[in-house]
Amino acid sequence: MERNSASNRPIAIVAGASSGIGRHLALELGRRGYALHLIGRSVDKMRNIEGDTGTPVEVHEADFNDLGQVARLAAELPIGVPEVDVLVHSAGHFSSGAFDSLAISEFDRQWFVNVRSPYIITRAMLPALRARQGQVVFMNSTAGLGLHEAQLFSGYAVTKQALRALADGLRAEVNDDGVRVLSVFPGRTATAMQEKIHADARRTYSPGELLQPDDVVASVMVALSLPRTAELTDIILRPMRKSA
Repeated sequence: MERNSASNRPIAIVAGASSGIGRHLALELGRRGYALHLIGRSVDKMRNIEGDTGTPVEVHEADFNDLGQVARLAAELPIGVPEVDVLVHSAGHFSSGAFDSLAISEFDRQWFVNVRSPYIITRAMLPALRARQGQVVFMNSTAGLGLHEAQLFSGYAVTKQALRALADGLRAEVNDDGVRVLSVFPGRTATAMQEKIHADARRTYSPGELLQPDDVVASVMVALSLPRTAELTDIILRPMRKSA
């Protein structure tokens, strides 16, 4: 674990820390001693993480669908965080709909949240990542691996496959600077987003049969903790129990 010279703590930025996998990952990083900069839409939920972990937390309210807020964050964040050990992108948006019926506004929202904003924030933080030989984690989806499961959500799959390409391209450019880049491809995970997906599809939601957020967190922490002689580039997880 690398240390920040000023606070003697490593520093992590977690986007999408209000809920789901992002929140669970922020909690685990906090428990492991990271000072946290959290990005999300719910300030109160993010502030609660400080009380749950006892680690310093700075909260940055931002909606990744708002281009002005993202631009402001990209300008301000590098000033406040000149060095960073871990940058996590876990913010995401899902919209279902057939190719010929999904509203263009919903496609745009998925693109802004799932691809454009991570690109902009990562680019802004590259000097800080290079300064610490940091690590970038992109929380993707099995939809980012192919279209075999993408019935009625091809628009979402497009953004997740673009995010995979973003991570692969970034890795090729920054590995020589000592920066590691990880893509994580979870299958169906027991989160509020997955519950909504089941409700929209009028399917029974059985969270105990799905991946748990902490399952995903455990795999990410293994990757982050690897010696500097190794790099784990892709993690694919799926529920142990398969749908009939």
